[in-house]
Amino acid sequence: MNLSRFKIGTRLSLGFGLIMVFMITLVVLAIVSMKDINTRMDNIIRQNNKGIWHANVIKDSIHTICEAILTTVLTDDDTLKQFENVKILTARATYSEALEKLSKTEKTENGSTLITRLEIAVQALNNIYQKVIQYNGNHKEAVSYYMDTARPYILGLHQICTELVMYEEEQSNLAYNEALKTYNRTFYAFLVLAALTIGIAAATALILTKSITEPLSKGVFIANRIAEGDLTVNIDIKTHDETGQLLSSIKDMAHKLKEMKELEYQLFQSQKLETVGRLSGGIAHDFNNMLSVILGNAQLIRMTGGENVKIQERCISIEEAVARAAGFVKQLLAFSRKQTLELKNVDLNNIIGDFEKMIRRMLEKTIEMEIMLSAEPSMVKADVSQINQILLNLAVNAREAMSKGGKLSIKTAHYYIDEEYSNTRIDVAPGEYVAMIVSDNGIGIDKDIAGKIFEPFFTTKESGTGLGLSVVYGIVKQHGGFIDVCSETGVGTTFTVYLPFLKDITESEHHIKASQMMLKGSETILVVEDDAELRNTVSSILQLLGYTIYTAENGVEGLAVFKQHRNVIDLVLLDIVMPKLGGFETLREMKKIDPNVPSIFVTGYNAGNIHHDVSPDDDYNIVQKPYSFENLSQKIRESLDKTSRRAA
Repeated sequence: MNLSRFKIGTRLSLGFGLIMVFMITLVVLAIVSMKDINTRMDNIIRQNNKGIWHANVIKDSIHTICEAILTTVLTDDDTLKQFENVKILTARATYSEALEKLSKTEKTENGSTLITRLEIAVQALNNIYQKVIQYNGNHKEAVSYYMDTARPYILGLHQICTELVMYEEEQSNLAYNEALKTYNRTFYAFLVLAALTIGIAAATALILTKSITEPLSKGVFIANRIAEGDLTVNIDIKTHDETGQLLSSIKDMAHKLKEMKELEYQLFQSQKLETVGRLSGGIAHDFNNMLSVILGNAQLIRMTGGENVKIQERCISIEEAVARAAGFVKQLLAFSRKQTLELKNVDLNNIIGDFEKMIRRMLEKTIEMEIMLSAEPSMVKADVSQINQILLNLAVNAREAMSKGGKLSIKTAHYYIDEEYSNTRIDVAPGEYVAMIVSDNGIGIDKDIAGKIFEPFFTTKESGTGLGLSVVYGIVKQHGGFIDVCSETGVGTTFTVYLPFLKDITESEHHIKASQMMLKGSETILVVEDDAELRNTVSSILQLLGYTIYTAENGVEGLAVFKQHRNVIDLVLLDIVMPKLGGFETLREMKKIDPNVPSIFVTGYNAGNIHHDVSPDDDYNIVQKPYSFENLSQKIRESLDKTSRRAA
């Protein structure tokens, strides 16, 4: 019986009621049974006493008859004989009545035999009495007959009477002993029944107590575990009473605390990654300025070094090294989500399809690759090179996790993230997403380090940089998506990248390939750059290309120079991040003076992430640091030529 279905009060009432019923029933049965046994014993004793009394009556009556016969034999007095005759008749009547009652109550074979023998002997005694009466006139013959014939019968009759009395006394003792045994058996039976009842009552009380105290003890234990911060404790609710309701409330509280802790952890991780991202972005910005100076001076030396082959080779070597360093900085910017993206409307299925051959070439022969793409278009707004970077990093990780071979799976699918799931993730907005799922059956990720894999410079590889997954994280976040990871040691790892799905595609993309040669000009350019070395390098190269250069070290100074020479300045080259007045603000003030002034921005950041007040209608030319001067000269030339065409 499942007691937990009942309330505690109901349980206690039922338990104590059951105990009371047992006790009352026991008492009633004891009283009734003992009363019945007493009645039966009284009846037995009374019945046995009657048997003994009847046997003694018979014995006394026969004794009286025998004495009367003897007196009749010995006396000659007729009056006395008549008196003895009356005594004989009276004794015979008494004897007959007692014998009749004893015969009715006698049930044993021995008793019936004794009564039969007694009846035969009494019949013989009657015959003797009749014979004695016949010798009434002959006293001598009567005495002789009595002594020779009657006396042995009388003695035998006395013996039978004695045996009958003794037999009745013996039967009475046996019946009393049997009744006493029955009484004792009943008494001990009730003692056992009483002990059993007490045991049942104790067991009932124990069961009731355990049904209440065990859930309460469990609730106290769980509450203490939760108070100590252990929210993984298992709460198994098996009761539906007040204790079950208490455990249910504790379970709900633990679930909410767990959700709050998970959100707190996500917020902490997000803030930590954001802080590290800002740090890495700042480092990348300053490093880009230095790389720009190195690259500019190398190109300046190459331009002015004449035909010296060694100088040209060394300059090219410096430029290649700067390019490699720029790639490293680009990874830092990817994590900090501040690199400039070339976003296009693309089908994720096509990107994976185009990248498949490259992935297959980089995988070992012992690794099997499976591509499963969604049947419906998986349109996203993304930078193709950055998506390829995600694929490359995840594929490399999968390859290294399957050193002894395995299976790499890349899939796409569509998912809808609802409000309920979004509320559990501080970095996830509800809506429709395209998922890129990269799975392997390698060694998996240990639980102790699973929370650190997206941190920059964290790696378990001896020669790793620790930027692979942090770059993936940054790229995904910059695309407005999120990433999940599911891993089990010895089973494998699955990374799922969610990118917002594009339903309506109306935008077209146009890309212009940069020329590999520097373009010259004769116009006047204002260079506003807070880094003095980079400002001087840019000015020197642009002057070599034929341009007239004005310089300023910040936005305020640049605005003053522009006001002074606004009639001759054809283009403004501005850094976005500068002290006192930033690039966007500076240009906005310049446009108040000359609304048609062309401009180019240079930065190590993503302009949209740096300045949140930029109107989406503004069409800015932005060049990412470190830039090649071939690319910069082309951007300047395109902007000036466009302005000239408009003026014409």
